[in-house]
Amino acid sequence: MIGFEEIEQKLFSNFDSNKFHHGIIISGKKGIGKASFIKNFCNKILNEQSPPNHNASNIDLAIAEKLPDKKTIGIEIIRQNQQFLNHTAGISEYKFLIVDAVCELTKQASNALLKSLEEPKKNCFIILIAHQLNKVLPTIKSRCLIIKVPDFSNSQFNSILENKGLNLGDIDQKFLSQICENCPALAINYGEDLIKFYRGFIDSLANKKIANDLLKMLSDKNFSFLVIEKVVLFFIAQLIKKNNNLPIFIYCPNDAQIFNDLSANFSLNNQLDLYDNVSKSLENAVKSNLDKKINFINIFNQICYV
Repeated sequence: MIGFEEIEQKLFSNFDSNKFHHGIIISGKKGIGKASFIKNFCNKILNEQSPPNHNASNIDLAIAEKLPDKKTIGIEIIRQNQQFLNHTAGISEYKFLIVDAVCELTKQASNALLKSLEEPKKNCFIILIAHQLNKVLPTIKSRCLIIKVPDFSNSQFNSILENKGLNLGDIDQKFLSQICENCPALAINYGEDLIKFYRGFIDSLANKKIANDLLKMLSDKNFSFLVIEKVVLFFIAQLIKKNNNLPIFIYCPNDAQIFNDLSANFSLNNQLDLYDNVSKSLENAVKSNLDKKINFINIFNQICYV
């Protein structure tokens, strides 16, 4: 996989020399393909160790992840997978448990996982995906080999989008690179909405009135709150850069004028407070499942009418 070449080489080398750690943390930004990479890696190992015409990945690889309607991974998920580790490998000599993601474990689940790391089974390997390493228990980190995935470069990001069939214009590709911080999964899953929503947001600020197309997007129950969050916080971050005389990314024709006008109305302290207030507002809206449209209108008024 693009961006994981050196990590894959290191892991295969460790495995071949019997130096593969029983607990590994793969740490990096969310959305860069950590889980896809490590699942593919484990399948390669298992399939190499299995008899011909067998798919060992179905038996000797388990994934611990949160349920679709949950925001965390509970202890019951970890206990189920501890039973998996206690059983003898089905076809291969080895067993792999992937936890996606360790920073989403409840406290009880983390403590249960810790016991498995403290008492490793022979030929059983636990690989933990971490989006935010600071949210992982220090006791878990101390028992694992930590591998940090470096941020993707612009060229790596663009190559992944092209491989996925996203043939964008140069300016759109640069915009997605900026707003997604080179995280391909965000661009692949939300790129079209991010482009459309940002353009509508800028037009709305220029007219001091929310565009109808934007209101329609907000009314769609399937429209992701993540798009609102990324667009609004990206815009305010750009505004703060402008106020500090740092280079900013000009995407829409009205960008430069809007940044100039708002910089005149907002002091730097006001902009920093705005960023904090909007961040908290968006976080509370997601936690409380508040109406997307109302939440955005309130934020829009904070920015537009100062």
